[in-house]
Amino acid sequence: MTSPDDQRSMRDRLDRWVTAAIGLLFVGIAIAILAMLASERPIAAFLAAFVTGGLGIDALLSAA
Repeated sequence: MTSPDDQRSMRDRLDRWVTAAIGLLFVGIAIAILAMLASERPIAAFLAAFVTGGLGIDALLSAA
């Protein structure tokens, strides 16, 4: 059996991996927004990518 401290440590580690994965997903979405919409609506695409990428970077930093 594992102790409660070990279980908490494993849960914290898993939470960090999930947070990092979500952060990478948001950064990828930001890149896709720029790639797909930059030629049609550059200002809107930049703003949307900036917000989405900022959320992704925040998630990555909080997972570190």
